[in-house]
Amino acid sequence: MCVAALGVVVCLAATGLERAPAFSLVSPQPVVMKLRRTCVGCPNYAITLRSDGRLIYEGGDYTRVRGVHVFTVPAEVVMDVLADFTHPDFLELENVYPSPGVAWITLSLSIEMNSISKSVLSEDRYGPAVLLALERKMDDLPGMRSLSGWTR
Repeated sequence: MCVAALGVVVCLAATGLERAPAFSLVSPQPVVMKLRRTCVGCPNYAITLRSDGRLIYEGGDYTRVRGVHVFTVPAEVVMDVLADFTHPDFLELENVYPSPGVAWITLSLSIEMNSISKSVLSEDRYGPAVLLALERKMDDLPGMRSLSGWTR
């Protein structure tokens, strides 16, 4: 079954395989949504969510779990996050929200999808509520907080 959502066509497929992707985007290129956090003395990591349902965690310094770990999430989770990344509230954000002082935490949220490419950098969690809400949504993806150790 195919449905149009957010300007893309999504095809749902019953595969019978528990960990197999539940859908794919009918698109010449994959959709990639990413959160990257660097911090002085706290967890440094990246979370990447791809349109095929792959959730990739890359743990660095000060994380509970280091290294690259790959999971699969349901199509509904991908579509929920994609809705926020493609919403005008995110797409119209400034590219940088600088800290008024020394930046201890740097957060980057980005999306790559067909002709859409948007990246927003926030220092010390400065920026509008929509940016911080999307940060929380990425951190709250299944298992991510238990791997990263990030608690804010």
